[in-house]
Amino acid sequence: MLSVSASISRFEKLVVFLALASIAALAIYPLLPNQRFSIDLHNTQRIAIEGDGVSGGSSVASVIESSNSKPLSWRCELKSGYQFPYCSTKIHLFDEASMQGVDLSSYKELLLRYSYRPPTTSSQTETIRLYVRNHNPAYSNLDDFSSMKYNELEFQPSTLGDEINLPLDVFKVSHWWLLERNLPIELSRIEFNQVMVVELVTGTYASFGEHFFQLKELTFTKPLVSASNYYLAIVIVWVALSLSFVFWKALTLKRDNRKYHHLAIQDPLTELLNRHGIQEKLKQHQRAAASVLLFDLDHFKKVNDVYGHGVGDEVLKAFANLLRLTCRQNDIAARWGGEEFVVICFDTDAQQAKIVAAKVRQAMTGLVWPQQLNVTTSIGVAEAGADDSFEVALNWADIALYQAKEQGRDQVIVYQHATNQ
Repeated sequence: MLSVSASISRFEKLVVFLALASIAALAIYPLLPNQRFSIDLHNTQRIAIEGDGVSGGSSVASVIESSNSKPLSWRCELKSGYQFPYCSTKIHLFDEASMQGVDLSSYKELLLRYSYRPPTTSSQTETIRLYVRNHNPAYSNLDDFSSMKYNELEFQPSTLGDEINLPLDVFKVSHWWLLERNLPIELSRIEFNQVMVVELVTGTYASFGEHFFQLKELTFTKPLVSASNYYLAIVIVWVALSLSFVFWKALTLKRDNRKYHHLAIQDPLTELLNRHGIQEKLKQHQRAAASVLLFDLDHFKKVNDVYGHGVGDEVLKAFANLLRLTCRQNDIAARWGGEEFVVICFDTDAQQAKIVAAKVRQAMTGLVWPQQLNVTTSIGVAEAGADDSFEVALNWADIALYQAKEQGRDQVIVYQHATNQ
């Protein structure tokens, strides 16, 4: 009995030691050095500073300073003459012999050190656009640099300072670039696997006059050891030296509980919320008002009858993915049943919700559907006040949806309180 007690005591000490060591390791990880990829800002042969003359405009950009001892500096005289006047600085990263870009897909942040001075007559908050241009043979070619994907971030220098770390996952693909192409959903996301050019551009609505720029550093960073590998090593040590069958069973039970709860609120086909899930989400939101959008895929039964339920399922999943990409961050999307879907837009009136619905319909026209189908949707929109329940708003949206289908489908109808009460 004494030997058993001694073993338990040693085990407890080992657990305490490993717990403290694990906490220390977790605290140390953010302090570990990063791997860096710094862009050479002094190689003038790989830097192009230009105005919008190539687009028919009259804005002019010129270098002020470019030497190994001083930061790259330039001025931009922004003038009218082009619909969206601009000046840009392009930094070429690709290898000229092989025309291969740089794979930055594993990098997490971009360190930008710069200074910017807008025109003295400017009365608005100026912005700067940063493009990380990526090449992919699936949508671009090397003879046309405008075909390369515009991974874009537009920011306000006045609010961020002159040294900022920009997470790469906050970049987005420029909307205008996507509109010019009919790309499938999987190619419409940001990409950094073959970066050809990094470009700094004046803001979308920049003021006329002289803009001054100084670029001091552009450095992509990532951890020397990935977070997943680092944490995995800690887990392996715990599993190898301290975990017992009791702990393993407890963790398994906890994991199973989370899994079953997840299955209870998620539609297994589309991986959107189901009816239970949307009710649970609504309990977490304190709202003053919201709008409900009820979608019904037009003639969906015909898709199942002609092409089979397998193709029908693919259409449902494609539409669910489209909702994820199209709806706003705070919106809640769910599969209501069959070919019906619901989106709840918080702090959104009916007219704003109608814009969201129109955006979904527009995105559907550019999506490559299974079997090259032409899939459309009818949409009912209803606005709910703070005192209106979700069930009431959903009923209003259902009435509007019925009107949309009665009037020929493939359209958005907003529930009119004045005429329906």
